[in-house]
Amino acid sequence: MEDYRRSEKSEQEQVSPPAKNEVRCSQNGKITRYVEVGLNLLQEQKMSDIVVVGKGASITKAVTVVEIIKRRMEGSLHQYTQLGSVSSTDQWDPVEGKDMDR
Repeated sequence: MEDYRRSEKSEQEQVSPPAKNEVRCSQNGKITRYVEVGLNLLQEQKMSDIVVVGKGASITKAVTVVEIIKRRMEGSLHQYTQLGSVSSTDQWDPVEGKDMDR
């Protein structure tokens, strides 16, 4: 492994910025903050729908956020759940001066 370095991601693989109605949950964020953002979008910014996204270990956090928002909105929301998968491929390049395969 010391003969290889991970190559930089191309522009196509870079993460796009979230949409105006999207709340992206990460492993490090706080549930209360995500709930505040979601309620702000629904109540103050009058969005008709929001999207809460979680990947990997943050999926359970995203589900918890949605359930809390639904409870605080007192039955005025409907939930649509969509599951999917994302695949990623890492590319490793040989260190300079080495004649090795990628």
